[in-house]
Amino acid sequence: MRSVDEVYTAQATTTDERGTVGVPVFFSAEDIEKQGLDPSGIERLGVQVEDGFILLVPIESKTE
Repeated sequence: MRSVDEVYTAQATTTDERGTVGVPVFFSAEDIEKQGLDPSGIERLGVQVEDGFILLVPIESKTE
């Protein structure tokens, strides 16, 4: 059994032409840390959906 820390609510973005196009998602520093990542050094994250699960993937900074 999985535990759920908190459930967030987000408004779906829709257009007349395409219907629902997506949902904005915000991850707190604590959420990022729970994924095994150090949020203090992260400038950008990729979001990957794999088998129905959302994975956070660090992306190297463009300035490096």
